[in-house]
Amino acid sequence: MKSRSVIIVVVILVVIVVALIAVSAILLFYPRDHKKQLEGALRDADRIELQTTAMTADYPGMMLAEIRGRKEVERFLGMVELKGRPDGGGCDCDGDCIIAIYDGDRRLCRVHYFYPARLRWVEGKWSGDADLTKESGSRIFEWLINNGLEGSDDYEPAWYREKQ
Repeated sequence: MKSRSVIIVVVILVVIVVALIAVSAILLFYPRDHKKQLEGALRDADRIELQTTAMTADYPGMMLAEIRGRKEVERFLGMVELKGRPDGGGCDCDGDCIIAIYDGDRRLCRVHYFYPARLRWVEGKWSGDADLTKESGSRIFEWLINNGLEGSDDYEPAWYREKQ
């Protein structure tokens, strides 16, 4: 009788350990809603600056355009559709442009755009680059062009030249 009780306890312990491992794997690998993380960080945002990419982390880049208004921030967020989750990887470059988002003068986040369809949330909650859907990447690209990222006398992104 005693050995049967021991077997039952061992089986229960094994089931508990397997369940804990399964839950841990789900939490680790299940895609979180990374867009909601970005939306949460930007809930007070009212201004966007489109900037050239920085050569160093200390250089913020040159501002090419400023977009004001909460509705404009919401429009940008509405275009962001991620495929899966940020992969922890990415290149060492800063992308094709910086989308800096503010609440007044306080910078809330800096997202680097990589043509045709990747975002990197610098100093944010994502680890690495996030793939955008093809449609999302195209919408953001057109939005960037329509909002002043066609270049300037000092700066013309290589991806813009290629698109011409």
